[in-house]
Amino acid sequence: MHQNPLSEEELRRGLEGYKSETLDRDALTLDVDTFWGEEQKMLREFTEIFQQEGCIPERKHLKCLTKWKWPGLWANYANENTRNHLRTVTSEAFQMTAGDERPKPEDVRNQLEHLDDELTGVSAATGTVLLTFWRPDIYTVMDVRAISTLEFAGLWTGDSRATISEYPQYLEQCHSIVEDTKLSLRDTDRAIWYLGGEYSDGSSLH
Repeated sequence: MHQNPLSEEELRRGLEGYKSETLDRDALTLDVDTFWGEEQKMLREFTEIFQQEGCIPERKHLKCLTKWKWPGLWANYANENTRNHLRTVTSEAFQMTAGDERPKPEDVRNQLEHLDDELTGVSAATGTVLLTFWRPDIYTVMDVRAISTLEFAGLWTGDSRATISEYPQYLEQCHSIVEDTKLSLRDTDRAIWYLGGEYSDGSSLH
């Protein structure tokens, strides 16, 4: 019988599983050896750049982020976004909650909807990726595998896929988990994503 998937012990097991799995996967875009190393580099460098610029400034950043979410997303869709359009749209979205420590649900929905509407190849789920790498202490990735962990724990009765309307509720639930443990928001996301692969048949590549 499974433990409570949201106990700190189980979350740490999930985090170690995530690290082990991503250390075994090759990097997709950046000049590093592993998927884990690539994500760490993106969090160090992209977050600083996005916050300094107030937007996602270059197509190469969008390429990394969309391929991190799903390898085929860039080549099939997201590469249609021009540099100027990317900068404009992400600047507009980021300004909606810039400086807010806990953004209002309506503002979060509006900025995610703006990314979804205006950027080619950016769905609700991918939009949460862009927000996460902008402010990983505030936002997290909404993904079918992670959602399945919350469902298993009896903490989620909403849609089983990422939606604009339910993202603020999902975000609030993840922050509640953080408050009950010593894990960061990013590590919590990693853990529940990994555990979701055990608790369900989730198939997202995030």
